Amino acid sequence: VSSKENKNNVRGDDRIVDIFKYSKFRLYVLIMALNWFATSLVYDGLTYLNNFVGENIFISWVLMNLFELPAQFFCYILISKYGRRVSVCLTLVLAGVALLLTCACNLIDALNSIEWLKTILFILAKFSITQSYSAIIIHAPELFPTNLRSFGYGISLFSGKLTAIISPLISLYLVKI
Repeated sequence: VSSKENKNNVRGDDRIVDIFKYSKFRLYVLIMALNWFATSLVYDGLTYLNNFVGENIFISWVLMNLFELPAQFFCYILISKYGRRVSVCLTLVLAGVALLLTCACNLIDALNSIEWLKTILFILAKFSITQSYSAIIIHAPELFPTNLRSFGYGISLFSGKLTAIISPLISLYLVKI
């Protein structure tokens, strides 16, 4: 192989530090790391709290996970119509509102006894956070140029996986509160 061919086949000296050189990419990494953190925390927390929805743990687990397939399909429609950024934002807000309403039901004595309302709100939160998780998986790598994509996506994904480690502790602790 000649030296000219070798130069064309060799990849550039791309380093993880290159992401932090430019303020635009630093901002993207920060925003995506926070998005992955929030999405993973809620998604994993709701997955661990499936057994608090119904009386039978196994039926609750199956029913809650059956909602993920329609959520994926609906996410595809939502992304096709509104785009990735709006879809992530909309589904995160919807999950947050559903969870806040669930907490409000627990605090208000008149609504605390209505189990079906809390179950519907929990399902809505699980449905929307599943969509957010799917949309963020698609959206995160598209923010970075090709030569830095694996680094940027890796840092963002690391934030989500780190959250997945601590989310069982947080969700189980919050149930006691």
